[in-house]
Amino acid sequence: MEWLRVRVWQLGIAVILALVGAWVMYTAGVGDVNQALLWLGLVLVFVAMAIPLISRLYQSVQGEDEDEKQA
Repeated sequence: MEWLRVRVWQLGIAVILALVGAWVMYTAGVGDVNQALLWLGLVLVFVAMAIPLISRLYQSVQGEDEDEKQA
């Protein structure tokens, strides 16, 4: 799954998760408020925001490891 390390795919997955999370939260808010769907939507949006941050941190740690190996 080498394609998953490409930043464009990571951002694409994050955008899709954010849109699905927003749709789930909207669905939970229409009519009767369903708390489980609301929390599920929030979790999806938070995961979507965390994907780029985690990938950036992982890349910076890998970069530091490569710098230490070269020194």
